[in-house]
Amino acid sequence: MWTRIKEVASGVLDQQSVTFTETPSSLVGVTVCENGLNDPVMMQLLEAMHDSLPNGCVFSVHNCKPRVIFIAAISRQAAAKVEEECGLRIAA
Repeated sequence: MWTRIKEVASGVLDQQSVTFTETPSSLVGVTVCENGLNDPVMMQLLEAMHDSLPNGCVFSVHNCKPRVIFIAAISRQAAAKVEEECGLRIAA
């Protein structure tokens, strides 16, 4: 399910390394970018992810300079669960 997004992310970030963690309900990608989301490559990544996202899926991006973490998931609840597990969201 996440193959296309992984291919697109790897293609856009060709000079930078990106690591992926994949489950049936989500894909987490982590890359290091000195300027975070201020880097034009990151804007290209956001556009490419949006265009490659399977129908009905959601994505979120977290600017944790120098790391940029992006999450694609089958639902907002699945994305929120990953965000909590990664310490990107504080549980209510």
